[in-house]
Amino acid sequence: MHASFSRAKAEYLVGAARAAADGHIDFEALPALGPEEAEARLAALRGLGPWSRQYILLRACGFPDCVPAGDAGLAAALQRFHGLEDRPTPEAQRRLMQPYAPWRSLATAHLWASLG
Repeated sequence: MHASFSRAKAEYLVGAARAAADGHIDFEALPALGPEEAEARLAALRGLGPWSRQYILLRACGFPDCVPAGDAGLAAALQRFHGLEDRPTPEAQRRLMQPYAPWRSLATAHLWASLG
């Protein structure tokens, strides 16, 4: 299997690895932090935008109330679930997911599963 990254993505990945190796971020400690603090630490890493941070908090940290707004699968599932004419924007996705708080991670997983 061969994965290719753009030069920028490769630099971001190397930067994240260096931050972990240098002790600037402890990825293993993130789940023990609150979600806001964990996201703030991830935000300090160049190249990790809101979607990436929320995805990491949801999948790697197991926080119960994350929404990776901007996710294509989430947009498709919300469009189908709500019978929307157009795919919801990231902001619309956040709005549509609000009723599921504080369990939006679980709702996201169910919405993703509905596509399969």
